[in-house]
Amino acid sequence: MMTVVWSGLSVGAIYALLALTMNVIYTSVGVFNFAQGAILTLGVFLAYAGTATWHLPVGLAALLAAVVCAVVAVIEARVVLLPRALGRNELLTTVGAATIIGGVLSLIWGETDLSVVSPVPGGYFTLLGGRLDADQLFLIGLAIVVALGVGIWYHRTLAGLTALAVAEDRDAARMRGINVGRKSYAAFAFGGLVAGAIGSAVGNQTYAYPELGSSLVLFAFTAFVLGGAGSLGGSLIGGMTIGLVQEFAARYIGVLYSNLVILGVLLAVLSALPNGLFGQSRMRTI
Repeated sequence: MMTVVWSGLSVGAIYALLALTMNVIYTSVGVFNFAQGAILTLGVFLAYAGTATWHLPVGLAALLAAVVCAVVAVIEARVVLLPRALGRNELLTTVGAATIIGGVLSLIWGETDLSVVSPVPGGYFTLLGGRLDADQLFLIGLAIVVALGVGIWYHRTLAGLTALAVAEDRDAARMRGINVGRKSYAAFAFGGLVAGAIGSAVGNQTYAYPELGSSLVLFAFTAFVLGGAGSLGGSLIGGMTIGLVQEFAARYIGVLYSNLVILGVLLAVLSALPNGLFGQSRMRTI
C-alpha cells in the first residue's frame, strides 16, 4: 500500500510543480500557459545533453537548463502578450508555442526515448513501510519546498506583494506605478526557470521524449483546476491528489481506466466547488 502511495506522491509532485508554475503565470498574466509542459520537456532534453553529450556535472547541467528555459519562456511571453496588446485572444499562441518547441525538440533529438542522469545519488530504501527511490523522495520534497518558497515570496517580500497587487487589479496597479508588463515577463521567466531546473529529476523518472510535455500538461492542468486558480497550496495538493488517484486507479482498476477516474474526481469536485478546492472567484482565460 505505502509503495503505491510513494509512487503516487512522486508522480503527483511532477504535476504539482508544473501546476505551481502555471498558477504563477495565470495569477500574474491571467492566461493558462499550455506551453509550460513543452518548456519542461526542453529542460529534460537539456539535462540529458548536458550530462551525456557535453559531460557537465548534473548540477551545472540543471543550472544551464534552468537559464535556457527561462530565456525561452520570456521569448514565449513576448509572443503571447503581443496578441493581448492587440486585443486578441492569446490562448492559441500558447498552444502554438508548445507545438513549435515540441517540433524543434523532435528535429534535434529525434523520437527515441533517452535516459537522463539522476540529480541525487540512487538507491532504493523503505520508508513508513513502503519502498521508494531517492529520486521519488527528491521530487516530493522539491514540490513542497517550491510551494512554500513561492508562498513566502508572495506574502513576505515587496516584489511578491506587488505581484499580488497586479493579480488583484492590473489597472489599479499600473496607476500606482507598478510595471505590470515587467511582472508578466517575470512570471513567465520563473515558470521557465523552475521547469528547466527540475528537468533532470523529471527525466530520470520519465525519460526524455518530445511528447512528454503534452502528456504531463494535461494532468498538471487538472491539478491546477482541482486546487484552484490563485492558490499555490491548492496546486500542490491538487497535483499530489491527481498522482495518488492515478496510481491507485492503475493498481486496482487498471491503467486504461485511471484517466477516466481522474476525470470523474475532477468533475465531482467542480460540481460542488466551481473554483476548485482553494481557488478564488475570478474570470479565467484558458
